[in-house]
Amino acid sequence: GYLPGWARLADLYRNEPSRSGDYLDAARQLVRLSPREATAYGYLAEACMKNDRRDEAREALRQAVVLEPGYQFATESLFQILTEDGDDAGVEELAETLTRSARETGLMMAMGLAAAKEDRVRVIGLIADLMKSPDVNKEKGDEVFGKIEKLFGFKDESLQTALRDLCAEGDVNPLAGRYLIGEVWRKKGHTGCEEALGSVDKNKPLWAAAAGRYLEILAAEKPKELPRFIDKNADALGEDTETWASVGYHLTNMADHSRMVSWFSGWENRTGVRPWMLWNYTIVLRRWGTTDIADRINRAALDLPYDDTVNLHLTSAGLAAFGRGEVNEAKALFANINQIGMTEWDLFFFNLLADAVAAAELAANGDKASARSVTDGIVDNAVRHNPKQAERIAKDAVQGVLGTLLGLIGEPLYKLKVKAKFFYYSLG
Repeated sequence: GYLPGWARLADLYRNEPSRSGDYLDAARQLVRLSPREATAYGYLAEACMKNDRRDEAREALRQAVVLEPGYQFATESLFQILTEDGDDAGVEELAETLTRSARETGLMMAMGLAAAKEDRVRVIGLIADLMKSPDVNKEKGDEVFGKIEKLFGFKDESLQTALRDLCAEGDVNPLAGRYLIGEVWRKKGHTGCEEALGSVDKNKPLWAAAAGRYLEILAAEKPKELPRFIDKNADALGEDTETWASVGYHLTNMADHSRMVSWFSGWENRTGVRPWMLWNYTIVLRRWGTTDIADRINRAALDLPYDDTVNLHLTSAGLAAFGRGEVNEAKALFANINQIGMTEWDLFFFNLLADAVAAAELAANGDKASARSVTDGIVDNAVRHNPKQAERIAKDAVQGVLGTLLGLIGEPLYKLKVKAKFFYYSLG
């Protein structure tokens, strides 16, 4: 009956440096009350590290991994401690344990260890095992391949050969195509990459993953080649939703209006579309002044499977609603936003909506002096963020908010003052 209470105490103490001793006591109680729960040992390990009890932390992490090999905090923290301690045998034991029960994590850990030992043969063997697994995390795979590619110099084609052989087998994780393109680019540039893409064009998932990586490379290294590749392979790139989204992302950076409109046409009929695939498109649409289309897409994104960009779509939809005078709708949208993880640019719009909702509520309650004060803050923030009103998205959002707020406050002289301030700063 005491377990929830100790868990709450642990959460309260863990971010308070002055309560590290109390955190350790709470974590020990969690382990006592729930000895088969991996996260209890995770708490204990973290508390031990905060109290300079490194050996105890390591043992707690070992126990957590035994109980739940897929517990990411425990596996990554234990790997870090063992690596820092130079305990190669411990790392090997951990990788072997994970390979049996959390296969992909264990294989990538073993690859990192083999790379550190410059054991190229072992690395290639582990890559073959990993690429035959259907569940490989792309971000983690990119990280480990970034480390191992340094082992294979310009004249060493063994990694490229191994990846080509895997791709030729057909029954491999599509990421094999992604890593093949990365290796071919290092050695043979874009001519080699297009030949490699041709070699896997009969396997659509493999080709899509390879083409997605090639798009990234061209955008970073040969941006002038990107439109040619997209136009040449438009049908194939459009068949897979992931590569379709990747092309869309790169087109937004190119700011080619006609090409973008054509590419995104009919997106509603695609399967597997997710909110992040549409976010950058809505930004470009707003920069072009086609806010009505952007708003419809923001709204539609809210009905797609959730990802973090839903909070950005909610913010844009909320500001658009507020600008139309739909204050209650804006409030409802704002209430569902989680701003954690937003960039500074995103937070400007989130805070704009937050202040707009607050000022509207003050005005509705008759406290117009406070509503003016919040509105003044909106004006000051807008001037700091966009002093010459050159950024169209910010300018339109602020003008929409102020148009509604000034109508709610209803004071002509105050309205004139706000407009004069913006005009003054727009002159630079």
